[in-house]
Amino acid sequence: MTINFGDRGLFADLLDVSERIDDFDPADLSGIIDVKLSMAAKTSTTVDVKVKTGCDETDLFDIYTSELSDSSLWRAVKKDDGTTVTITGVVAQSATKSFRLSLTSPAGDVLVSLADIATLSAAGVEGYESTPLTVTF
Repeated sequence: MTINFGDRGLFADLLDVSERIDDFDPADLSGIIDVKLSMAAKTSTTVDVKVKTGCDETDLFDIYTSELSDSSLWRAVKKDDGTTVTITGVVAQSATKSFRLSLTSPAGDVLVSLADIATLSAAGVEGYESTPLTVTF
């Protein structure tokens, strides 16, 4: 996503900066992009999850297929008490552009999300965070 302020003076005005900023380029700003998780399919022990950016719905499957096929980049917890649900594997599903998470003994509502920003960044998936997807087993 790019935000164009036209000139640096306008940018300074928007930030209520009293003096002009001459050595700053707004294009240097980077931030965290929210991603939306959605369920493509489910069995008694698996869930297929689609991962798209919130604003323009860029499909992260197309960009990070191999990276997001790593179970260490996902989290699953029971909604009622926050206990971890073990993810035993993640397999990319090309037909649906989703990631199949295999879970150990899921029951009730399980919150599925991507790992924290630092863990994702260390794996090369930089600048993303997700809100949990509730999956009922």
